[in-house]
Amino acid sequence: MKKSRLIVLCPHPDDEIFTFPFINNFSKDEYEISALFLTGSSIRRKEAKRSCGLLKWQSLFALDFGITFQDSCLHEQSKELERIIKIIFDNYDLVLCPLLEGGHHDH
Repeated sequence: MKKSRLIVLCPHPDDEIFTFPFINNFSKDEYEISALFLTGSSIRRKEAKRSCGLLKWQSLFALDFGITFQDSCLHEQSKELERIIKIIFDNYDLVLCPLLEGGHHDH
């Protein structure tokens, strides 16, 4: 049986990582899980990779697609967001966008 591809959109690695235990309840037999981090410093990137590695998820970063997002300015980068959303919807079966912080405009 082919696994469905699930991706978790993470505007900030230090926020959405706290939702990973809940998302990790998706069956590993049914889903191949990835997390896409849109912003983050080198330290946050390292933390995100480690968190994903522990869960046996693939970690992806906007930089992997040649896109740089500025923290707190995602709403100002609509062309870049459109490009990355197209990549996601063309390659994944399920997209999760956890909302951890109410009111932060990047989420």
